Amino acid sequence: MEAITLDKQATIISLSERAAVLCGIPEDNLLGTPLTDHVISEHTTRLSAELEAIGDGLEKHGRVRCTMVGADGIGRTMDCYLTRNDNDSIRVSFGPYDRSSSPVARRDTRRLDPSRLLPVTRRLTGLARRATSREELLRGGLEILAEVTSSESGAALEWEFQKTENPPLAYGPFNDLLLRGVFRPAIMSRLTRGDVILKDALLSGEGGDLSLIILPLMSSAAPVAIIVLATGHTNVLAPEEQQSLVILGEILGLGLKALAASTQVETGKTPRKGDTEATIALGRLSAGLTHEINNAVTVLQNYLTQFHPMVHEMSHASIGDSAAKDSMTAIDAVRDLTEALRAFAPEETALLEETDVHRVLDMVVRSVRFYSKRGISISLDSPTEPIPHVEVRSHHLIRSLFLVFVELIEASRDSGIEVAVTLGLSCKEGIVNLSITVTAGPFSLPAILLAQLERGGALARHVAKAGGRLTYSVDHSGNLAMNIDMRQSAPRDKPKQSMTPLLSIPATRRGTILIVDDEMAVIRSLRRLLERDHDVLAARSGEEALSIVKSSSRIDIVLYDVSMPRLGGKAFYEEIERHHLPIANRIIFVSSGASDSDITAFLMKTGNPVVEKPFDLELLGDLIGSLIQ
Repeated sequence: MEAITLDKQATIISLSERAAVLCGIPEDNLLGTPLTDHVISEHTTRLSAELEAIGDGLEKHGRVRCTMVGADGIGRTMDCYLTRNDNDSIRVSFGPYDRSSSPVARRDTRRLDPSRLLPVTRRLTGLARRATSREELLRGGLEILAEVTSSESGAALEWEFQKTENPPLAYGPFNDLLLRGVFRPAIMSRLTRGDVILKDALLSGEGGDLSLIILPLMSSAAPVAIIVLATGHTNVLAPEEQQSLVILGEILGLGLKALAASTQVETGKTPRKGDTEATIALGRLSAGLTHEINNAVTVLQNYLTQFHPMVHEMSHASIGDSAAKDSMTAIDAVRDLTEALRAFAPEETALLEETDVHRVLDMVVRSVRFYSKRGISISLDSPTEPIPHVEVRSHHLIRSLFLVFVELIEASRDSGIEVAVTLGLSCKEGIVNLSITVTAGPFSLPAILLAQLERGGALARHVAKAGGRLTYSVDHSGNLAMNIDMRQSAPRDKPKQSMTPLLSIPATRRGTILIVDDEMAVIRSLRRLLERDHDVLAARSGEEALSIVKSSSRIDIVLYDVSMPRLGGKAFYEEIERHHLPIANRIIFVSSGASDSDITAFLMKTGNPVVEKPFDLELLGDLIGSLIQ
């Protein structure tokens, strides 16, 4: 094994000539540089975490497998053993990874296929709603996660495990010795932030090809429980695997909070705190799903536009290519579903906005039919006269409608009786009325739904926050009639439909655009659209993007995903300003459609342009053309 010595900041201070040869990098190019600069971006997160923990004295040793890129551009996978020296320096002993000698050499190292995220999400959501105890929820969640990550064993335990006598729930032949390294300060601090951690099985570095995936079950701002999965040795968790596991942890954390809230109701205590925390957790889940779905739709739309440049400027009826027409219809349907998810994401604005209430209803009905499948009949009475737009906070309006349907769906499933719901719209004297009629028949309306309608209830609160007025009545047969009154928006001149092609404002010169996104498919699809007219660079991490911007003066525009892990949009912008880099006012921030109020306030403060995924390609073209002059 060869060795490199680092200081506390992980900068290389000495190495042998043989070590440089093994890395494929000249010795002079290594000395004085951070070790992480020579590792592929997919592996920097774990290596940085290990080095930080050892440099801060929180750990004395660690092990990580990473791929170093030589001067010839060839990647070399190394097994690295990290040790803290007495003088606070770090010794990194490493040697080539011999895949053929690993007992799991033939196993796919990808632990969680992102394409399975939605089916697994539905399984966990169903478990969270059915579970009647924390043990049932944790045991069921552990078994599902062990299955989808191909883990041989695992354990679920309370966050305060060390301070309680509650033993962990085990799955498979789980050895309690594996938990000894979980509660170190370095790991606990990262779990508190919501990070998913990949760690060697034992603190001593023993355990062969066995690794631990440590997943915090988050709700509100802190984990309420932890799941530890013992799996065949995994080199690294890809960014999409990290994001998927975070989302699954949010679902289980939300389920635990919901159980706590229901216990408070049974004991006569107020559930408001638990209700608020559950709403926050649901918001995180929705934001994560929206981000993932919009990334996928962005790739589809970009490739479709590459082959049909005018497809987004045409009505569906006028598109001659049936495949293109079907693709556009599918994209529109998925965008409707992400709008539904977005309603539960953290609130983006406190301002009233002009909203097409008919489109909102159509989207909600489509989403509910997808979710319920059976047990509920929905009809939408569309008026013959066009209904004007209304001034509301649309996310609160959508939440209100979903609250009605979720309780009806669950109660219908329990009773086995189909429920009929009729939606209607009308307008009179500047007030748009949305009527909701539930024909109960022998079906008993859920008590929780009626409680939410009362003043102070969740439904009444959301309608009021939306900017509407709620009234309701229940007749002697148990039928429910709800009315939501909303104010008509002031008439405005609508802009004419543009028929200009992609990138409508041409740049006066060929520019250089840096795309920063953690999804490689998004980078590839966007590069294909832009590289015809511009030079395109790409980075999959904020740190890599910052390094490129610092070292190059030829970057004209940065397209930056505001939700980048570790170095998000706000942190990246602050770094740019701290170094007084002139690119600050030429950053176009990219949003996936769901962001919290802090990010929204930051974007408004900077005044930088923002585009949403999937892209309005005409708007993006206009922005690029105006900035490259």
